[in-house]
Amino acid sequence: MPPIAQALRRILVVITFAATTLVIGSTTAPAADLVNGAVRGGQAVFFDQHRCMIGFSVEHSANGDGFVTAGPCGTVGQQVRLSPGGTPVGVVAAQTIGWLYVDLYNGWTSEPYVFPNQPVTGYGQAPVGSSVCSIGPTTGVHCGTIAAHNQTVHFPTGTVTGLTRTDVCGEPGMIGAPFLSNGQAQGVALGGSGDCTTGGTTYIFPMMPVVGAGLLIKTV
Repeated sequence: MPPIAQALRRILVVITFAATTLVIGSTTAPAADLVNGAVRGGQAVFFDQHRCMIGFSVEHSANGDGFVTAGPCGTVGQQVRLSPGGTPVGVVAAQTIGWLYVDLYNGWTSEPYVFPNQPVTGYGQAPVGSSVCSIGPTTGVHCGTIAAHNQTVHFPTGTVTGLTRTDVCGEPGMIGAPFLSNGQAQGVALGGSGDCTTGGTTYIFPMMPVVGAGLLIKTV
């Protein structure tokens, strides 16, 4: 099984906190792929046959509209689609082990909302104890509280640092899901334990490294 597929099938995704400066070339879709449309956080997105979720809409100073999701979802140069085998809507333009950036092709825009119509008003980190909610792929909205910031978790394959821990339940297919606290973008889901029947824990990658890398999170 390819490494990306293995990562997406794990209940707990192992990552390392990493910030980067984006150096992104211009990307243009073939003429046949240009279809007007818009995307927003919480929608399913496919990297070949691997399903993730759009995290948050962003804008790059040179390339225009795009979005961010979890790093294990794809690789640089890989086209992304909104359905398996569908029309490509963009390409992975930059990636870290924690998050990646998809540059949307001409004719596509990213909207400052989380599906279906929750506006994103900013990206300030909410304090511990704050309410936080996410969109799940099968059971809709999941809510809970922020339990801790700057978490370091040791796994057999490495150490995870810089994460936010929540008591929001997780479920299969939730990789990349957006987390909001009172409209403020908190991060994208990287993994967790438990389920939405018995409860659990979800770790999210915060948005500040994304902003620090030169991407502007789109807000209303």
